[in-house]
Amino acid sequence: MKKGQKVRVLANNRVGTIIDSHVINHGGRRYVAYQVRFLKDKGEAPWFPAEKLSADFIEKASVVITGEEGSLFFTYSVNHLTQQTTVELTGKPDDLKEHHGLDAYLAAALLKGLSSDAKQPLQMTIE
Repeated sequence: MKKGQKVRVLANNRVGTIIDSHVINHGGRRYVAYQVRFLKDKGEAPWFPAEKLSADFIEKASVVITGEEGSLFFTYSVNHLTQQTTVELTGKPDDLKEHHGLDAYLAAALLKGLSSDAKQPLQMTIE
């Protein structure tokens, strides 16, 4: 990592820019620490060890729901730089309209929970 590079702090997912770095020798090992100024906070610029920072802004998680009729695959990704989320749903069989039962109900509940409209109660029937 170098000065001017945008990074994400893994502990809290805040995005900032590296403004300084130092190499520290301790116990025969070398450690690198970076000073990060956050984009929305022009106050202090804390120091972080290199292992607590990431240059990757997209974080992904996958969920597989398997039922008697097939499987549903969710890929949920968050871009911490643009604050956008994406949900991709695929399945086997490929036609998602063919999925009925508990696996379809759980998939609908998961999508409902991930939506910004999650304050509404979940109202679905199992066919």
